[in-house]
Amino acid sequence: MSNFMARSWGKDSLSETGTTGFCGNTLLNTLDFDCFAKDVETGAMLLSRRGAVSVVAVSKTTVGPASMVRIKADAFAPGLPISDVVIGSDTRIRVAGSSAKALNLPDASVVLALMAVNGETVLHEEVDAQTLVRITLDEPGMIYAAGLAVQCQTAHQI
Repeated sequence: MSNFMARSWGKDSLSETGTTGFCGNTLLNTLDFDCFAKDVETGAMLLSRRGAVSVVAVSKTTVGPASMVRIKADAFAPGLPISDVVIGSDTRIRVAGSSAKALNLPDASVVLALMAVNGETVLHEEVDAQTLVRITLDEPGMIYAAGLAVQCQTAHQI
């Protein structure tokens, strides 16, 4: 098992030392419109699998060097995601159907983004510096980034 899996899979919470969060230009879905991660503010209502969830905190941190994952538009299915999603490699995403099968995972698995890298539609990128937007929700769940389900931390995990 690789180091990134061992470090992150042993916890119920998100990785505290890994690269988690969204690149600022990643589109996040709300009930009414899409917005860039860099523009999300406390109190915003983001779209989740259970409806809308409230953002209780937003932090922006520049990290570097940073391990990022670029999930290209249509990487998992037509329209999934609808545009490129750039997230920290330790951010967890939901993969289902043929995407999960291609990764030898059970359907509807939640995995570290780095585990989904295939070199074609999901790419690993090392960058010198990256500002990551970390979003804290009022309840556990996943929000949608360009239609892709992505896990965020909750207030009780801080």
